[in-house]
Amino acid sequence: MGTHPTSSRRATKAELSVWEWKLGGWRKPRGFAMIVQAMRRHHADHTLDQPGSVFRDAYVAAKCATAWKADGVRLGADPPDFELKHAGRVERYEVAEFIAPGRRRGNELKADRLLAPEQRNKPQHIPQEQWTPAASALEEVARVAREKADKGYPAYTSLVLYLNIWPVAGQAAYQRGIGPAVAPALNVFKEVWVLGNGTLRQIGFAS
Repeated sequence: MGTHPTSSRRATKAELSVWEWKLGGWRKPRGFAMIVQAMRRHHADHTLDQPGSVFRDAYVAAKCATAWKADGVRLGADPPDFELKHAGRVERYEVAEFIAPGRRRGNELKADRLLAPEQRNKPQHIPQEQWTPAASALEEVARVAREKADKGYPAYTSLVLYLNIWPVAGQAAYQRGIGPAVAPALNVFKEVWVLGNGTLRQIGFAS
């Protein structure tokens, strides 16, 4: 989701309501993405761990709307997490994010905020022995995919899997295994897409 901004401030409840209102109306992809970026600038990484933040779903929605050249995009009523408009047709999407097993994002961010700005903006070096094994990453993907599939969404809903597990040891095995790992979701959702490293790709039964 980009580098750390140099300032950080939690949003008030009123501000969270305003962001949700702004992102809940139909907008062109470019305008929607600009609001998402503004939210990030104002509240930095608090957008990632503050209760009530709509940043994650809005971030994924902006990526999808731009990549697919949608006519319009807006956050949904949960469900769905967001909606896209194509030639008057509205498509509904749910979002599932995956992070490394055992990772505690809130604790990481709290520790990160104690660092000086110049330290926070340095490229992170993660020793290879701390990388997530491909098998562990795929187990997490499969677990979350099963949970989403079991919730009984309408058949016309599509699923976007936001893969935020990095770095992974054994990338080739990891990429090969994503299709089989999300197989339960393929039987429930209209389409299943994966967003990883800024790239979207569709997962099908032949993956």
